[in-house]
Formats: sequence, C-alpha cells, structure tokens
Amino acid sequence: MYLDSARNVTEKSLVGHLASGVPGSVAGLHEAWKRYGSLPWATLLAPAIHLAQGHVLDSARSRDIGYEAALLAKFPASRAQFLVHDSAPPPGTMFRQPDLARTLQLISDSGPDVFYRGQIADLIVAEMQRGGGLMTKEDLGRYRAKWRTPVQLTYRGYNIYSMPPPSSGGVTMGEILNILEGYDTLPAFGTAAYVHLLTEAMRRAFIDRNHWLGDPDFVEMPLDRLLSKSYAATLRAQIDPQRATPTPQATSGSEGMNTTHYSVVDARGNAAAVTTTLNGGFGSGVTVTGAGFLLNNEMDDFTSAPGKPNMYGLVQGRPMPSSPTSGCSRP
Repeated sequence: MYLDSARNVTEKSLVGHLASGVPGSVAGLHEAWKRYGSLPWATLLAPAIHLAQGHVLDSARSRDIGYEAALLAKFPASRAQFLVHDSAPPPGTMFRQPDLARTLQLISDSGPDVFYRGQIADLIVAEMQRGGGLMTKEDLGRYRAKWRTPVQLTYRGYNIYSMPPPSSGGVTMGEILNILEGYDTLPAFGTAAYVHLLTEAMRRAFIDRNHWLGDPDFVEMPLDRLLSKSYAATLRAQIDPQRATPTPQATSGSEGMNTTHYSVVDARGNAAAVTTTLNGGFGSGVTVTGAGFLLNNEMDDFTSAPGKPNMYGLVQGRPMPSSPTSGCSRP
C-alpha cells in the first residue's frame, strides 16, 4: 500500500493517514503509573493540560513549526492548530490548543479507556475514515502495553539493565560494551585511537542489529549468542587497530532531533528513563480533528519495499534463520 503502480516507494509511509500505527503512549504511561506511580494520575496530567490551555510560543518551537509548515498545511486540522495564514506563529504568540486540552482532561478523568474505547477513539476512527486510513475501533480497543524482561549486561564489574526487544538499544549497547571490555585499557577519551575502537565496536553491533533484531512476537533472535562474551571476542579479533573495516550497504544516514528522552530521579532514588516519539518531527502531519494531537508515522519503521531505505536511510534486514558468525565483511 506504500508503492505506486510502478512499484516505487511513495511518501505514504511518512505522510498522511496510512503512516500511523496505533498510538501507544497513553496505554504505556498509564501502565507504568499503575505499577510504580506514587502521585495521583490527575496530578501528573495537570501540567500538560495547563500548557495546552495556553503558553507563550518560544523561538525554537516557532522555528520547528516553520520547518514543517508545508506538511502541516496538507491537513485541515493541522493547519488550523499550528499555522497562521499557512505560516508558523511568530515567537511570543499565545499558543492555545483547546482540543488537546479537552483530550488530556478526558484522559485525566477516565484513564486510557476513553482513548482506546471511548470518545477519543471515535475521533481517531473518524479521522482515519476521513483520510483513507486503516485504523479501526477494534484495533484501538485491542491495544495493550506489554511488560518485557530487561536485558541484563555486565561491564567491568557493573551490572546494567536495559530495554529488550522489540527495542534494539539494550542488545546493541551490550554487544558494544562486550567488545570494548576485552581491551585491558581503552585509549584516552577523545583520541583518534579511542574513536577508532568505539567506531569499530559500534559498526559490528549495528550491523548485527540490522540483521538480527526484531519484535519477539514475530521473529526468533539469538540474544544469548549476541550478548555472549565469546561472540564479542570473535568480533574484537576482526578489528584492525590501524584500519577501518568496510561496512556493507545497509547503514543508517543522519538522524534528526525528533525523539524526546528524559530521565527523572526522585529523593528516594527511584529512577525513570522515558523515550517517546512520533518518529518524524510532526509525525504523519495529521492532527486528529476534534482531539488536537498529531498521529505518528511509525509505519516507516517497517520496510515499504524490500531493499528500499526508510526515512533515516536504513535498509531493513530480513529475519535470519541461523546463528550469527560475523558482524562485518571484508572485500
């Protein structure tokens, strides 16, 4: 559905109603709050509601809206919410989002049920129907946040816990650290020798990430092998301290500043690390009419066509049937 009649990839995985997967943030944040939260749910939503009711637009946000004005202008609700005469509001504008404030207040009052099965779900489905999207009330109602067992790593006497698949970060970081741990001492930070070893470790880990990692609900992954010290030793042995290893043509290009990450530690030592994104800066460009929030374009994380890159220049790997043996190839 992302190809034209000549089988060329279109922008439909990036722009418009077909680009969006079911939004997961509301379910995920509420699930985390139920298990670990100490403040009332409504207290947590209050600052966001206050911002949506009105705040002074700063120059950075005005500039961000300006960069994406052409995208936002394609969709009536986005144009009405973000643009003034099809341009970004200037810095100093009082920026109000009444539809978003109402949506957040509903979530504050009723939790995620109103989003996935109630009034907000109805608005999402109506938006999908308006723009030729596929998301249904059933899709929204069936959405569940999943708890995953963290990846446990060790590095020079430290225990590290990180995100497991379908997130790729924990396994990739573990493979990098395992490779680096095999050196008795690392070169001084910032030196050419240090950058070279770090790059070579990252090169191998990211190639394995592309070949092996995926959603555990759909693919099998040799995680024990990828995270083993012995496998790291075979990769480390390939590294020439004087020369870069050629990289196969399946790598990522530059990345934008679109994903938000924040870490919070409280007075009792509890820590939360949260990463949230629409994928592109303003996601698919589609604002849900009457609800005030943008829809993601996360479907571009999947392969629109075999061998074709996504928005970050990454050519996705295929599920691999056997155990990994090497992270890089030489000419």
